[in-house]
Amino acid sequence: MDELFELGDTLCDSGAQTQVFRAVCKKTNQDMIVKKRSRKFAVGGETIWRSLLTRMLNLESHSNVLGLRDVLEDDENYYIVMERCDGGELFDFLQTETDVPERECKRIMREILEAVDHIHSKGLIHRDIKPENIMFHNSTLDPQTPKDKQQKKAVKLIDFDTCQEYEPSSPKVKHIVGTMGYIAPEALQGDYSPGSDLWSVGVILYILMTGDMPFGPEVVADNPGDTRCGSKSMNELYERLKDAYIDFECEPWPSFPQARDLCQQLLAFEP
Repeated sequence: MDELFELGDTLCDSGAQTQVFRAVCKKTNQDMIVKKRSRKFAVGGETIWRSLLTRMLNLESHSNVLGLRDVLEDDENYYIVMERCDGGELFDFLQTETDVPERECKRIMREILEAVDHIHSKGLIHRDIKPENIMFHNSTLDPQTPKDKQQKKAVKLIDFDTCQEYEPSSPKVKHIVGTMGYIAPEALQGDYSPGSDLWSVGVILYILMTGDMPFGPEVVADNPGDTRCGSKSMNELYERLKDAYIDFECEPWPSFPQARDLCQQLLAFEP
């Protein structure tokens, strides 16, 4: 690893499990990102994790999916080498932009859906789609170009640590994967599918349009308790989502009936 890449600033540190670094390829001098992940935390065991990494590495490139460039390993860690993406997270964008223009909202959603469709078409599901896992990729622009003529930052779906190969016959999982507030009801019962990714996209669309989550803390608590499938806390959360009211009458939904219809379909409760 040290012979190939020079590691720089730490971008993320989750302790013993994962660290993310800026890096430079010594051979090409190209800026990259390296995720260092302990082998102890390989999702589903090392055999499944290796298979998934190989599949991701060979995944056909897509303009809205952050590409893997290489996977290295030593006795203790995997090193996942990815392209650099410095345009910021959708999460940060949503914190600063109080009124996202309709055209920009459409573009962001279209690119998210194209990214999700791409990985689904390759037999993969993400299982943790949220604003923190969607980034913008800066384009190299001529500073003399008028602002209204500049190319928009492309959306990139990132972080495939929770990704899973999917088949209709895939067994239920025992533990919940993902981020509370974005997890589909059926996933709370262990049934992850392409549809559960689309539910997460529906939550993002609701936030883009209204600035708020579709569900309040009385539905999705910050500390949900036991996250094992079938646990009392997960069954109770499932029932709360089943009975939850999503406000599609608030602004700006009445002015955008097509967007409202799409969001209602994405967030439809289908037991």
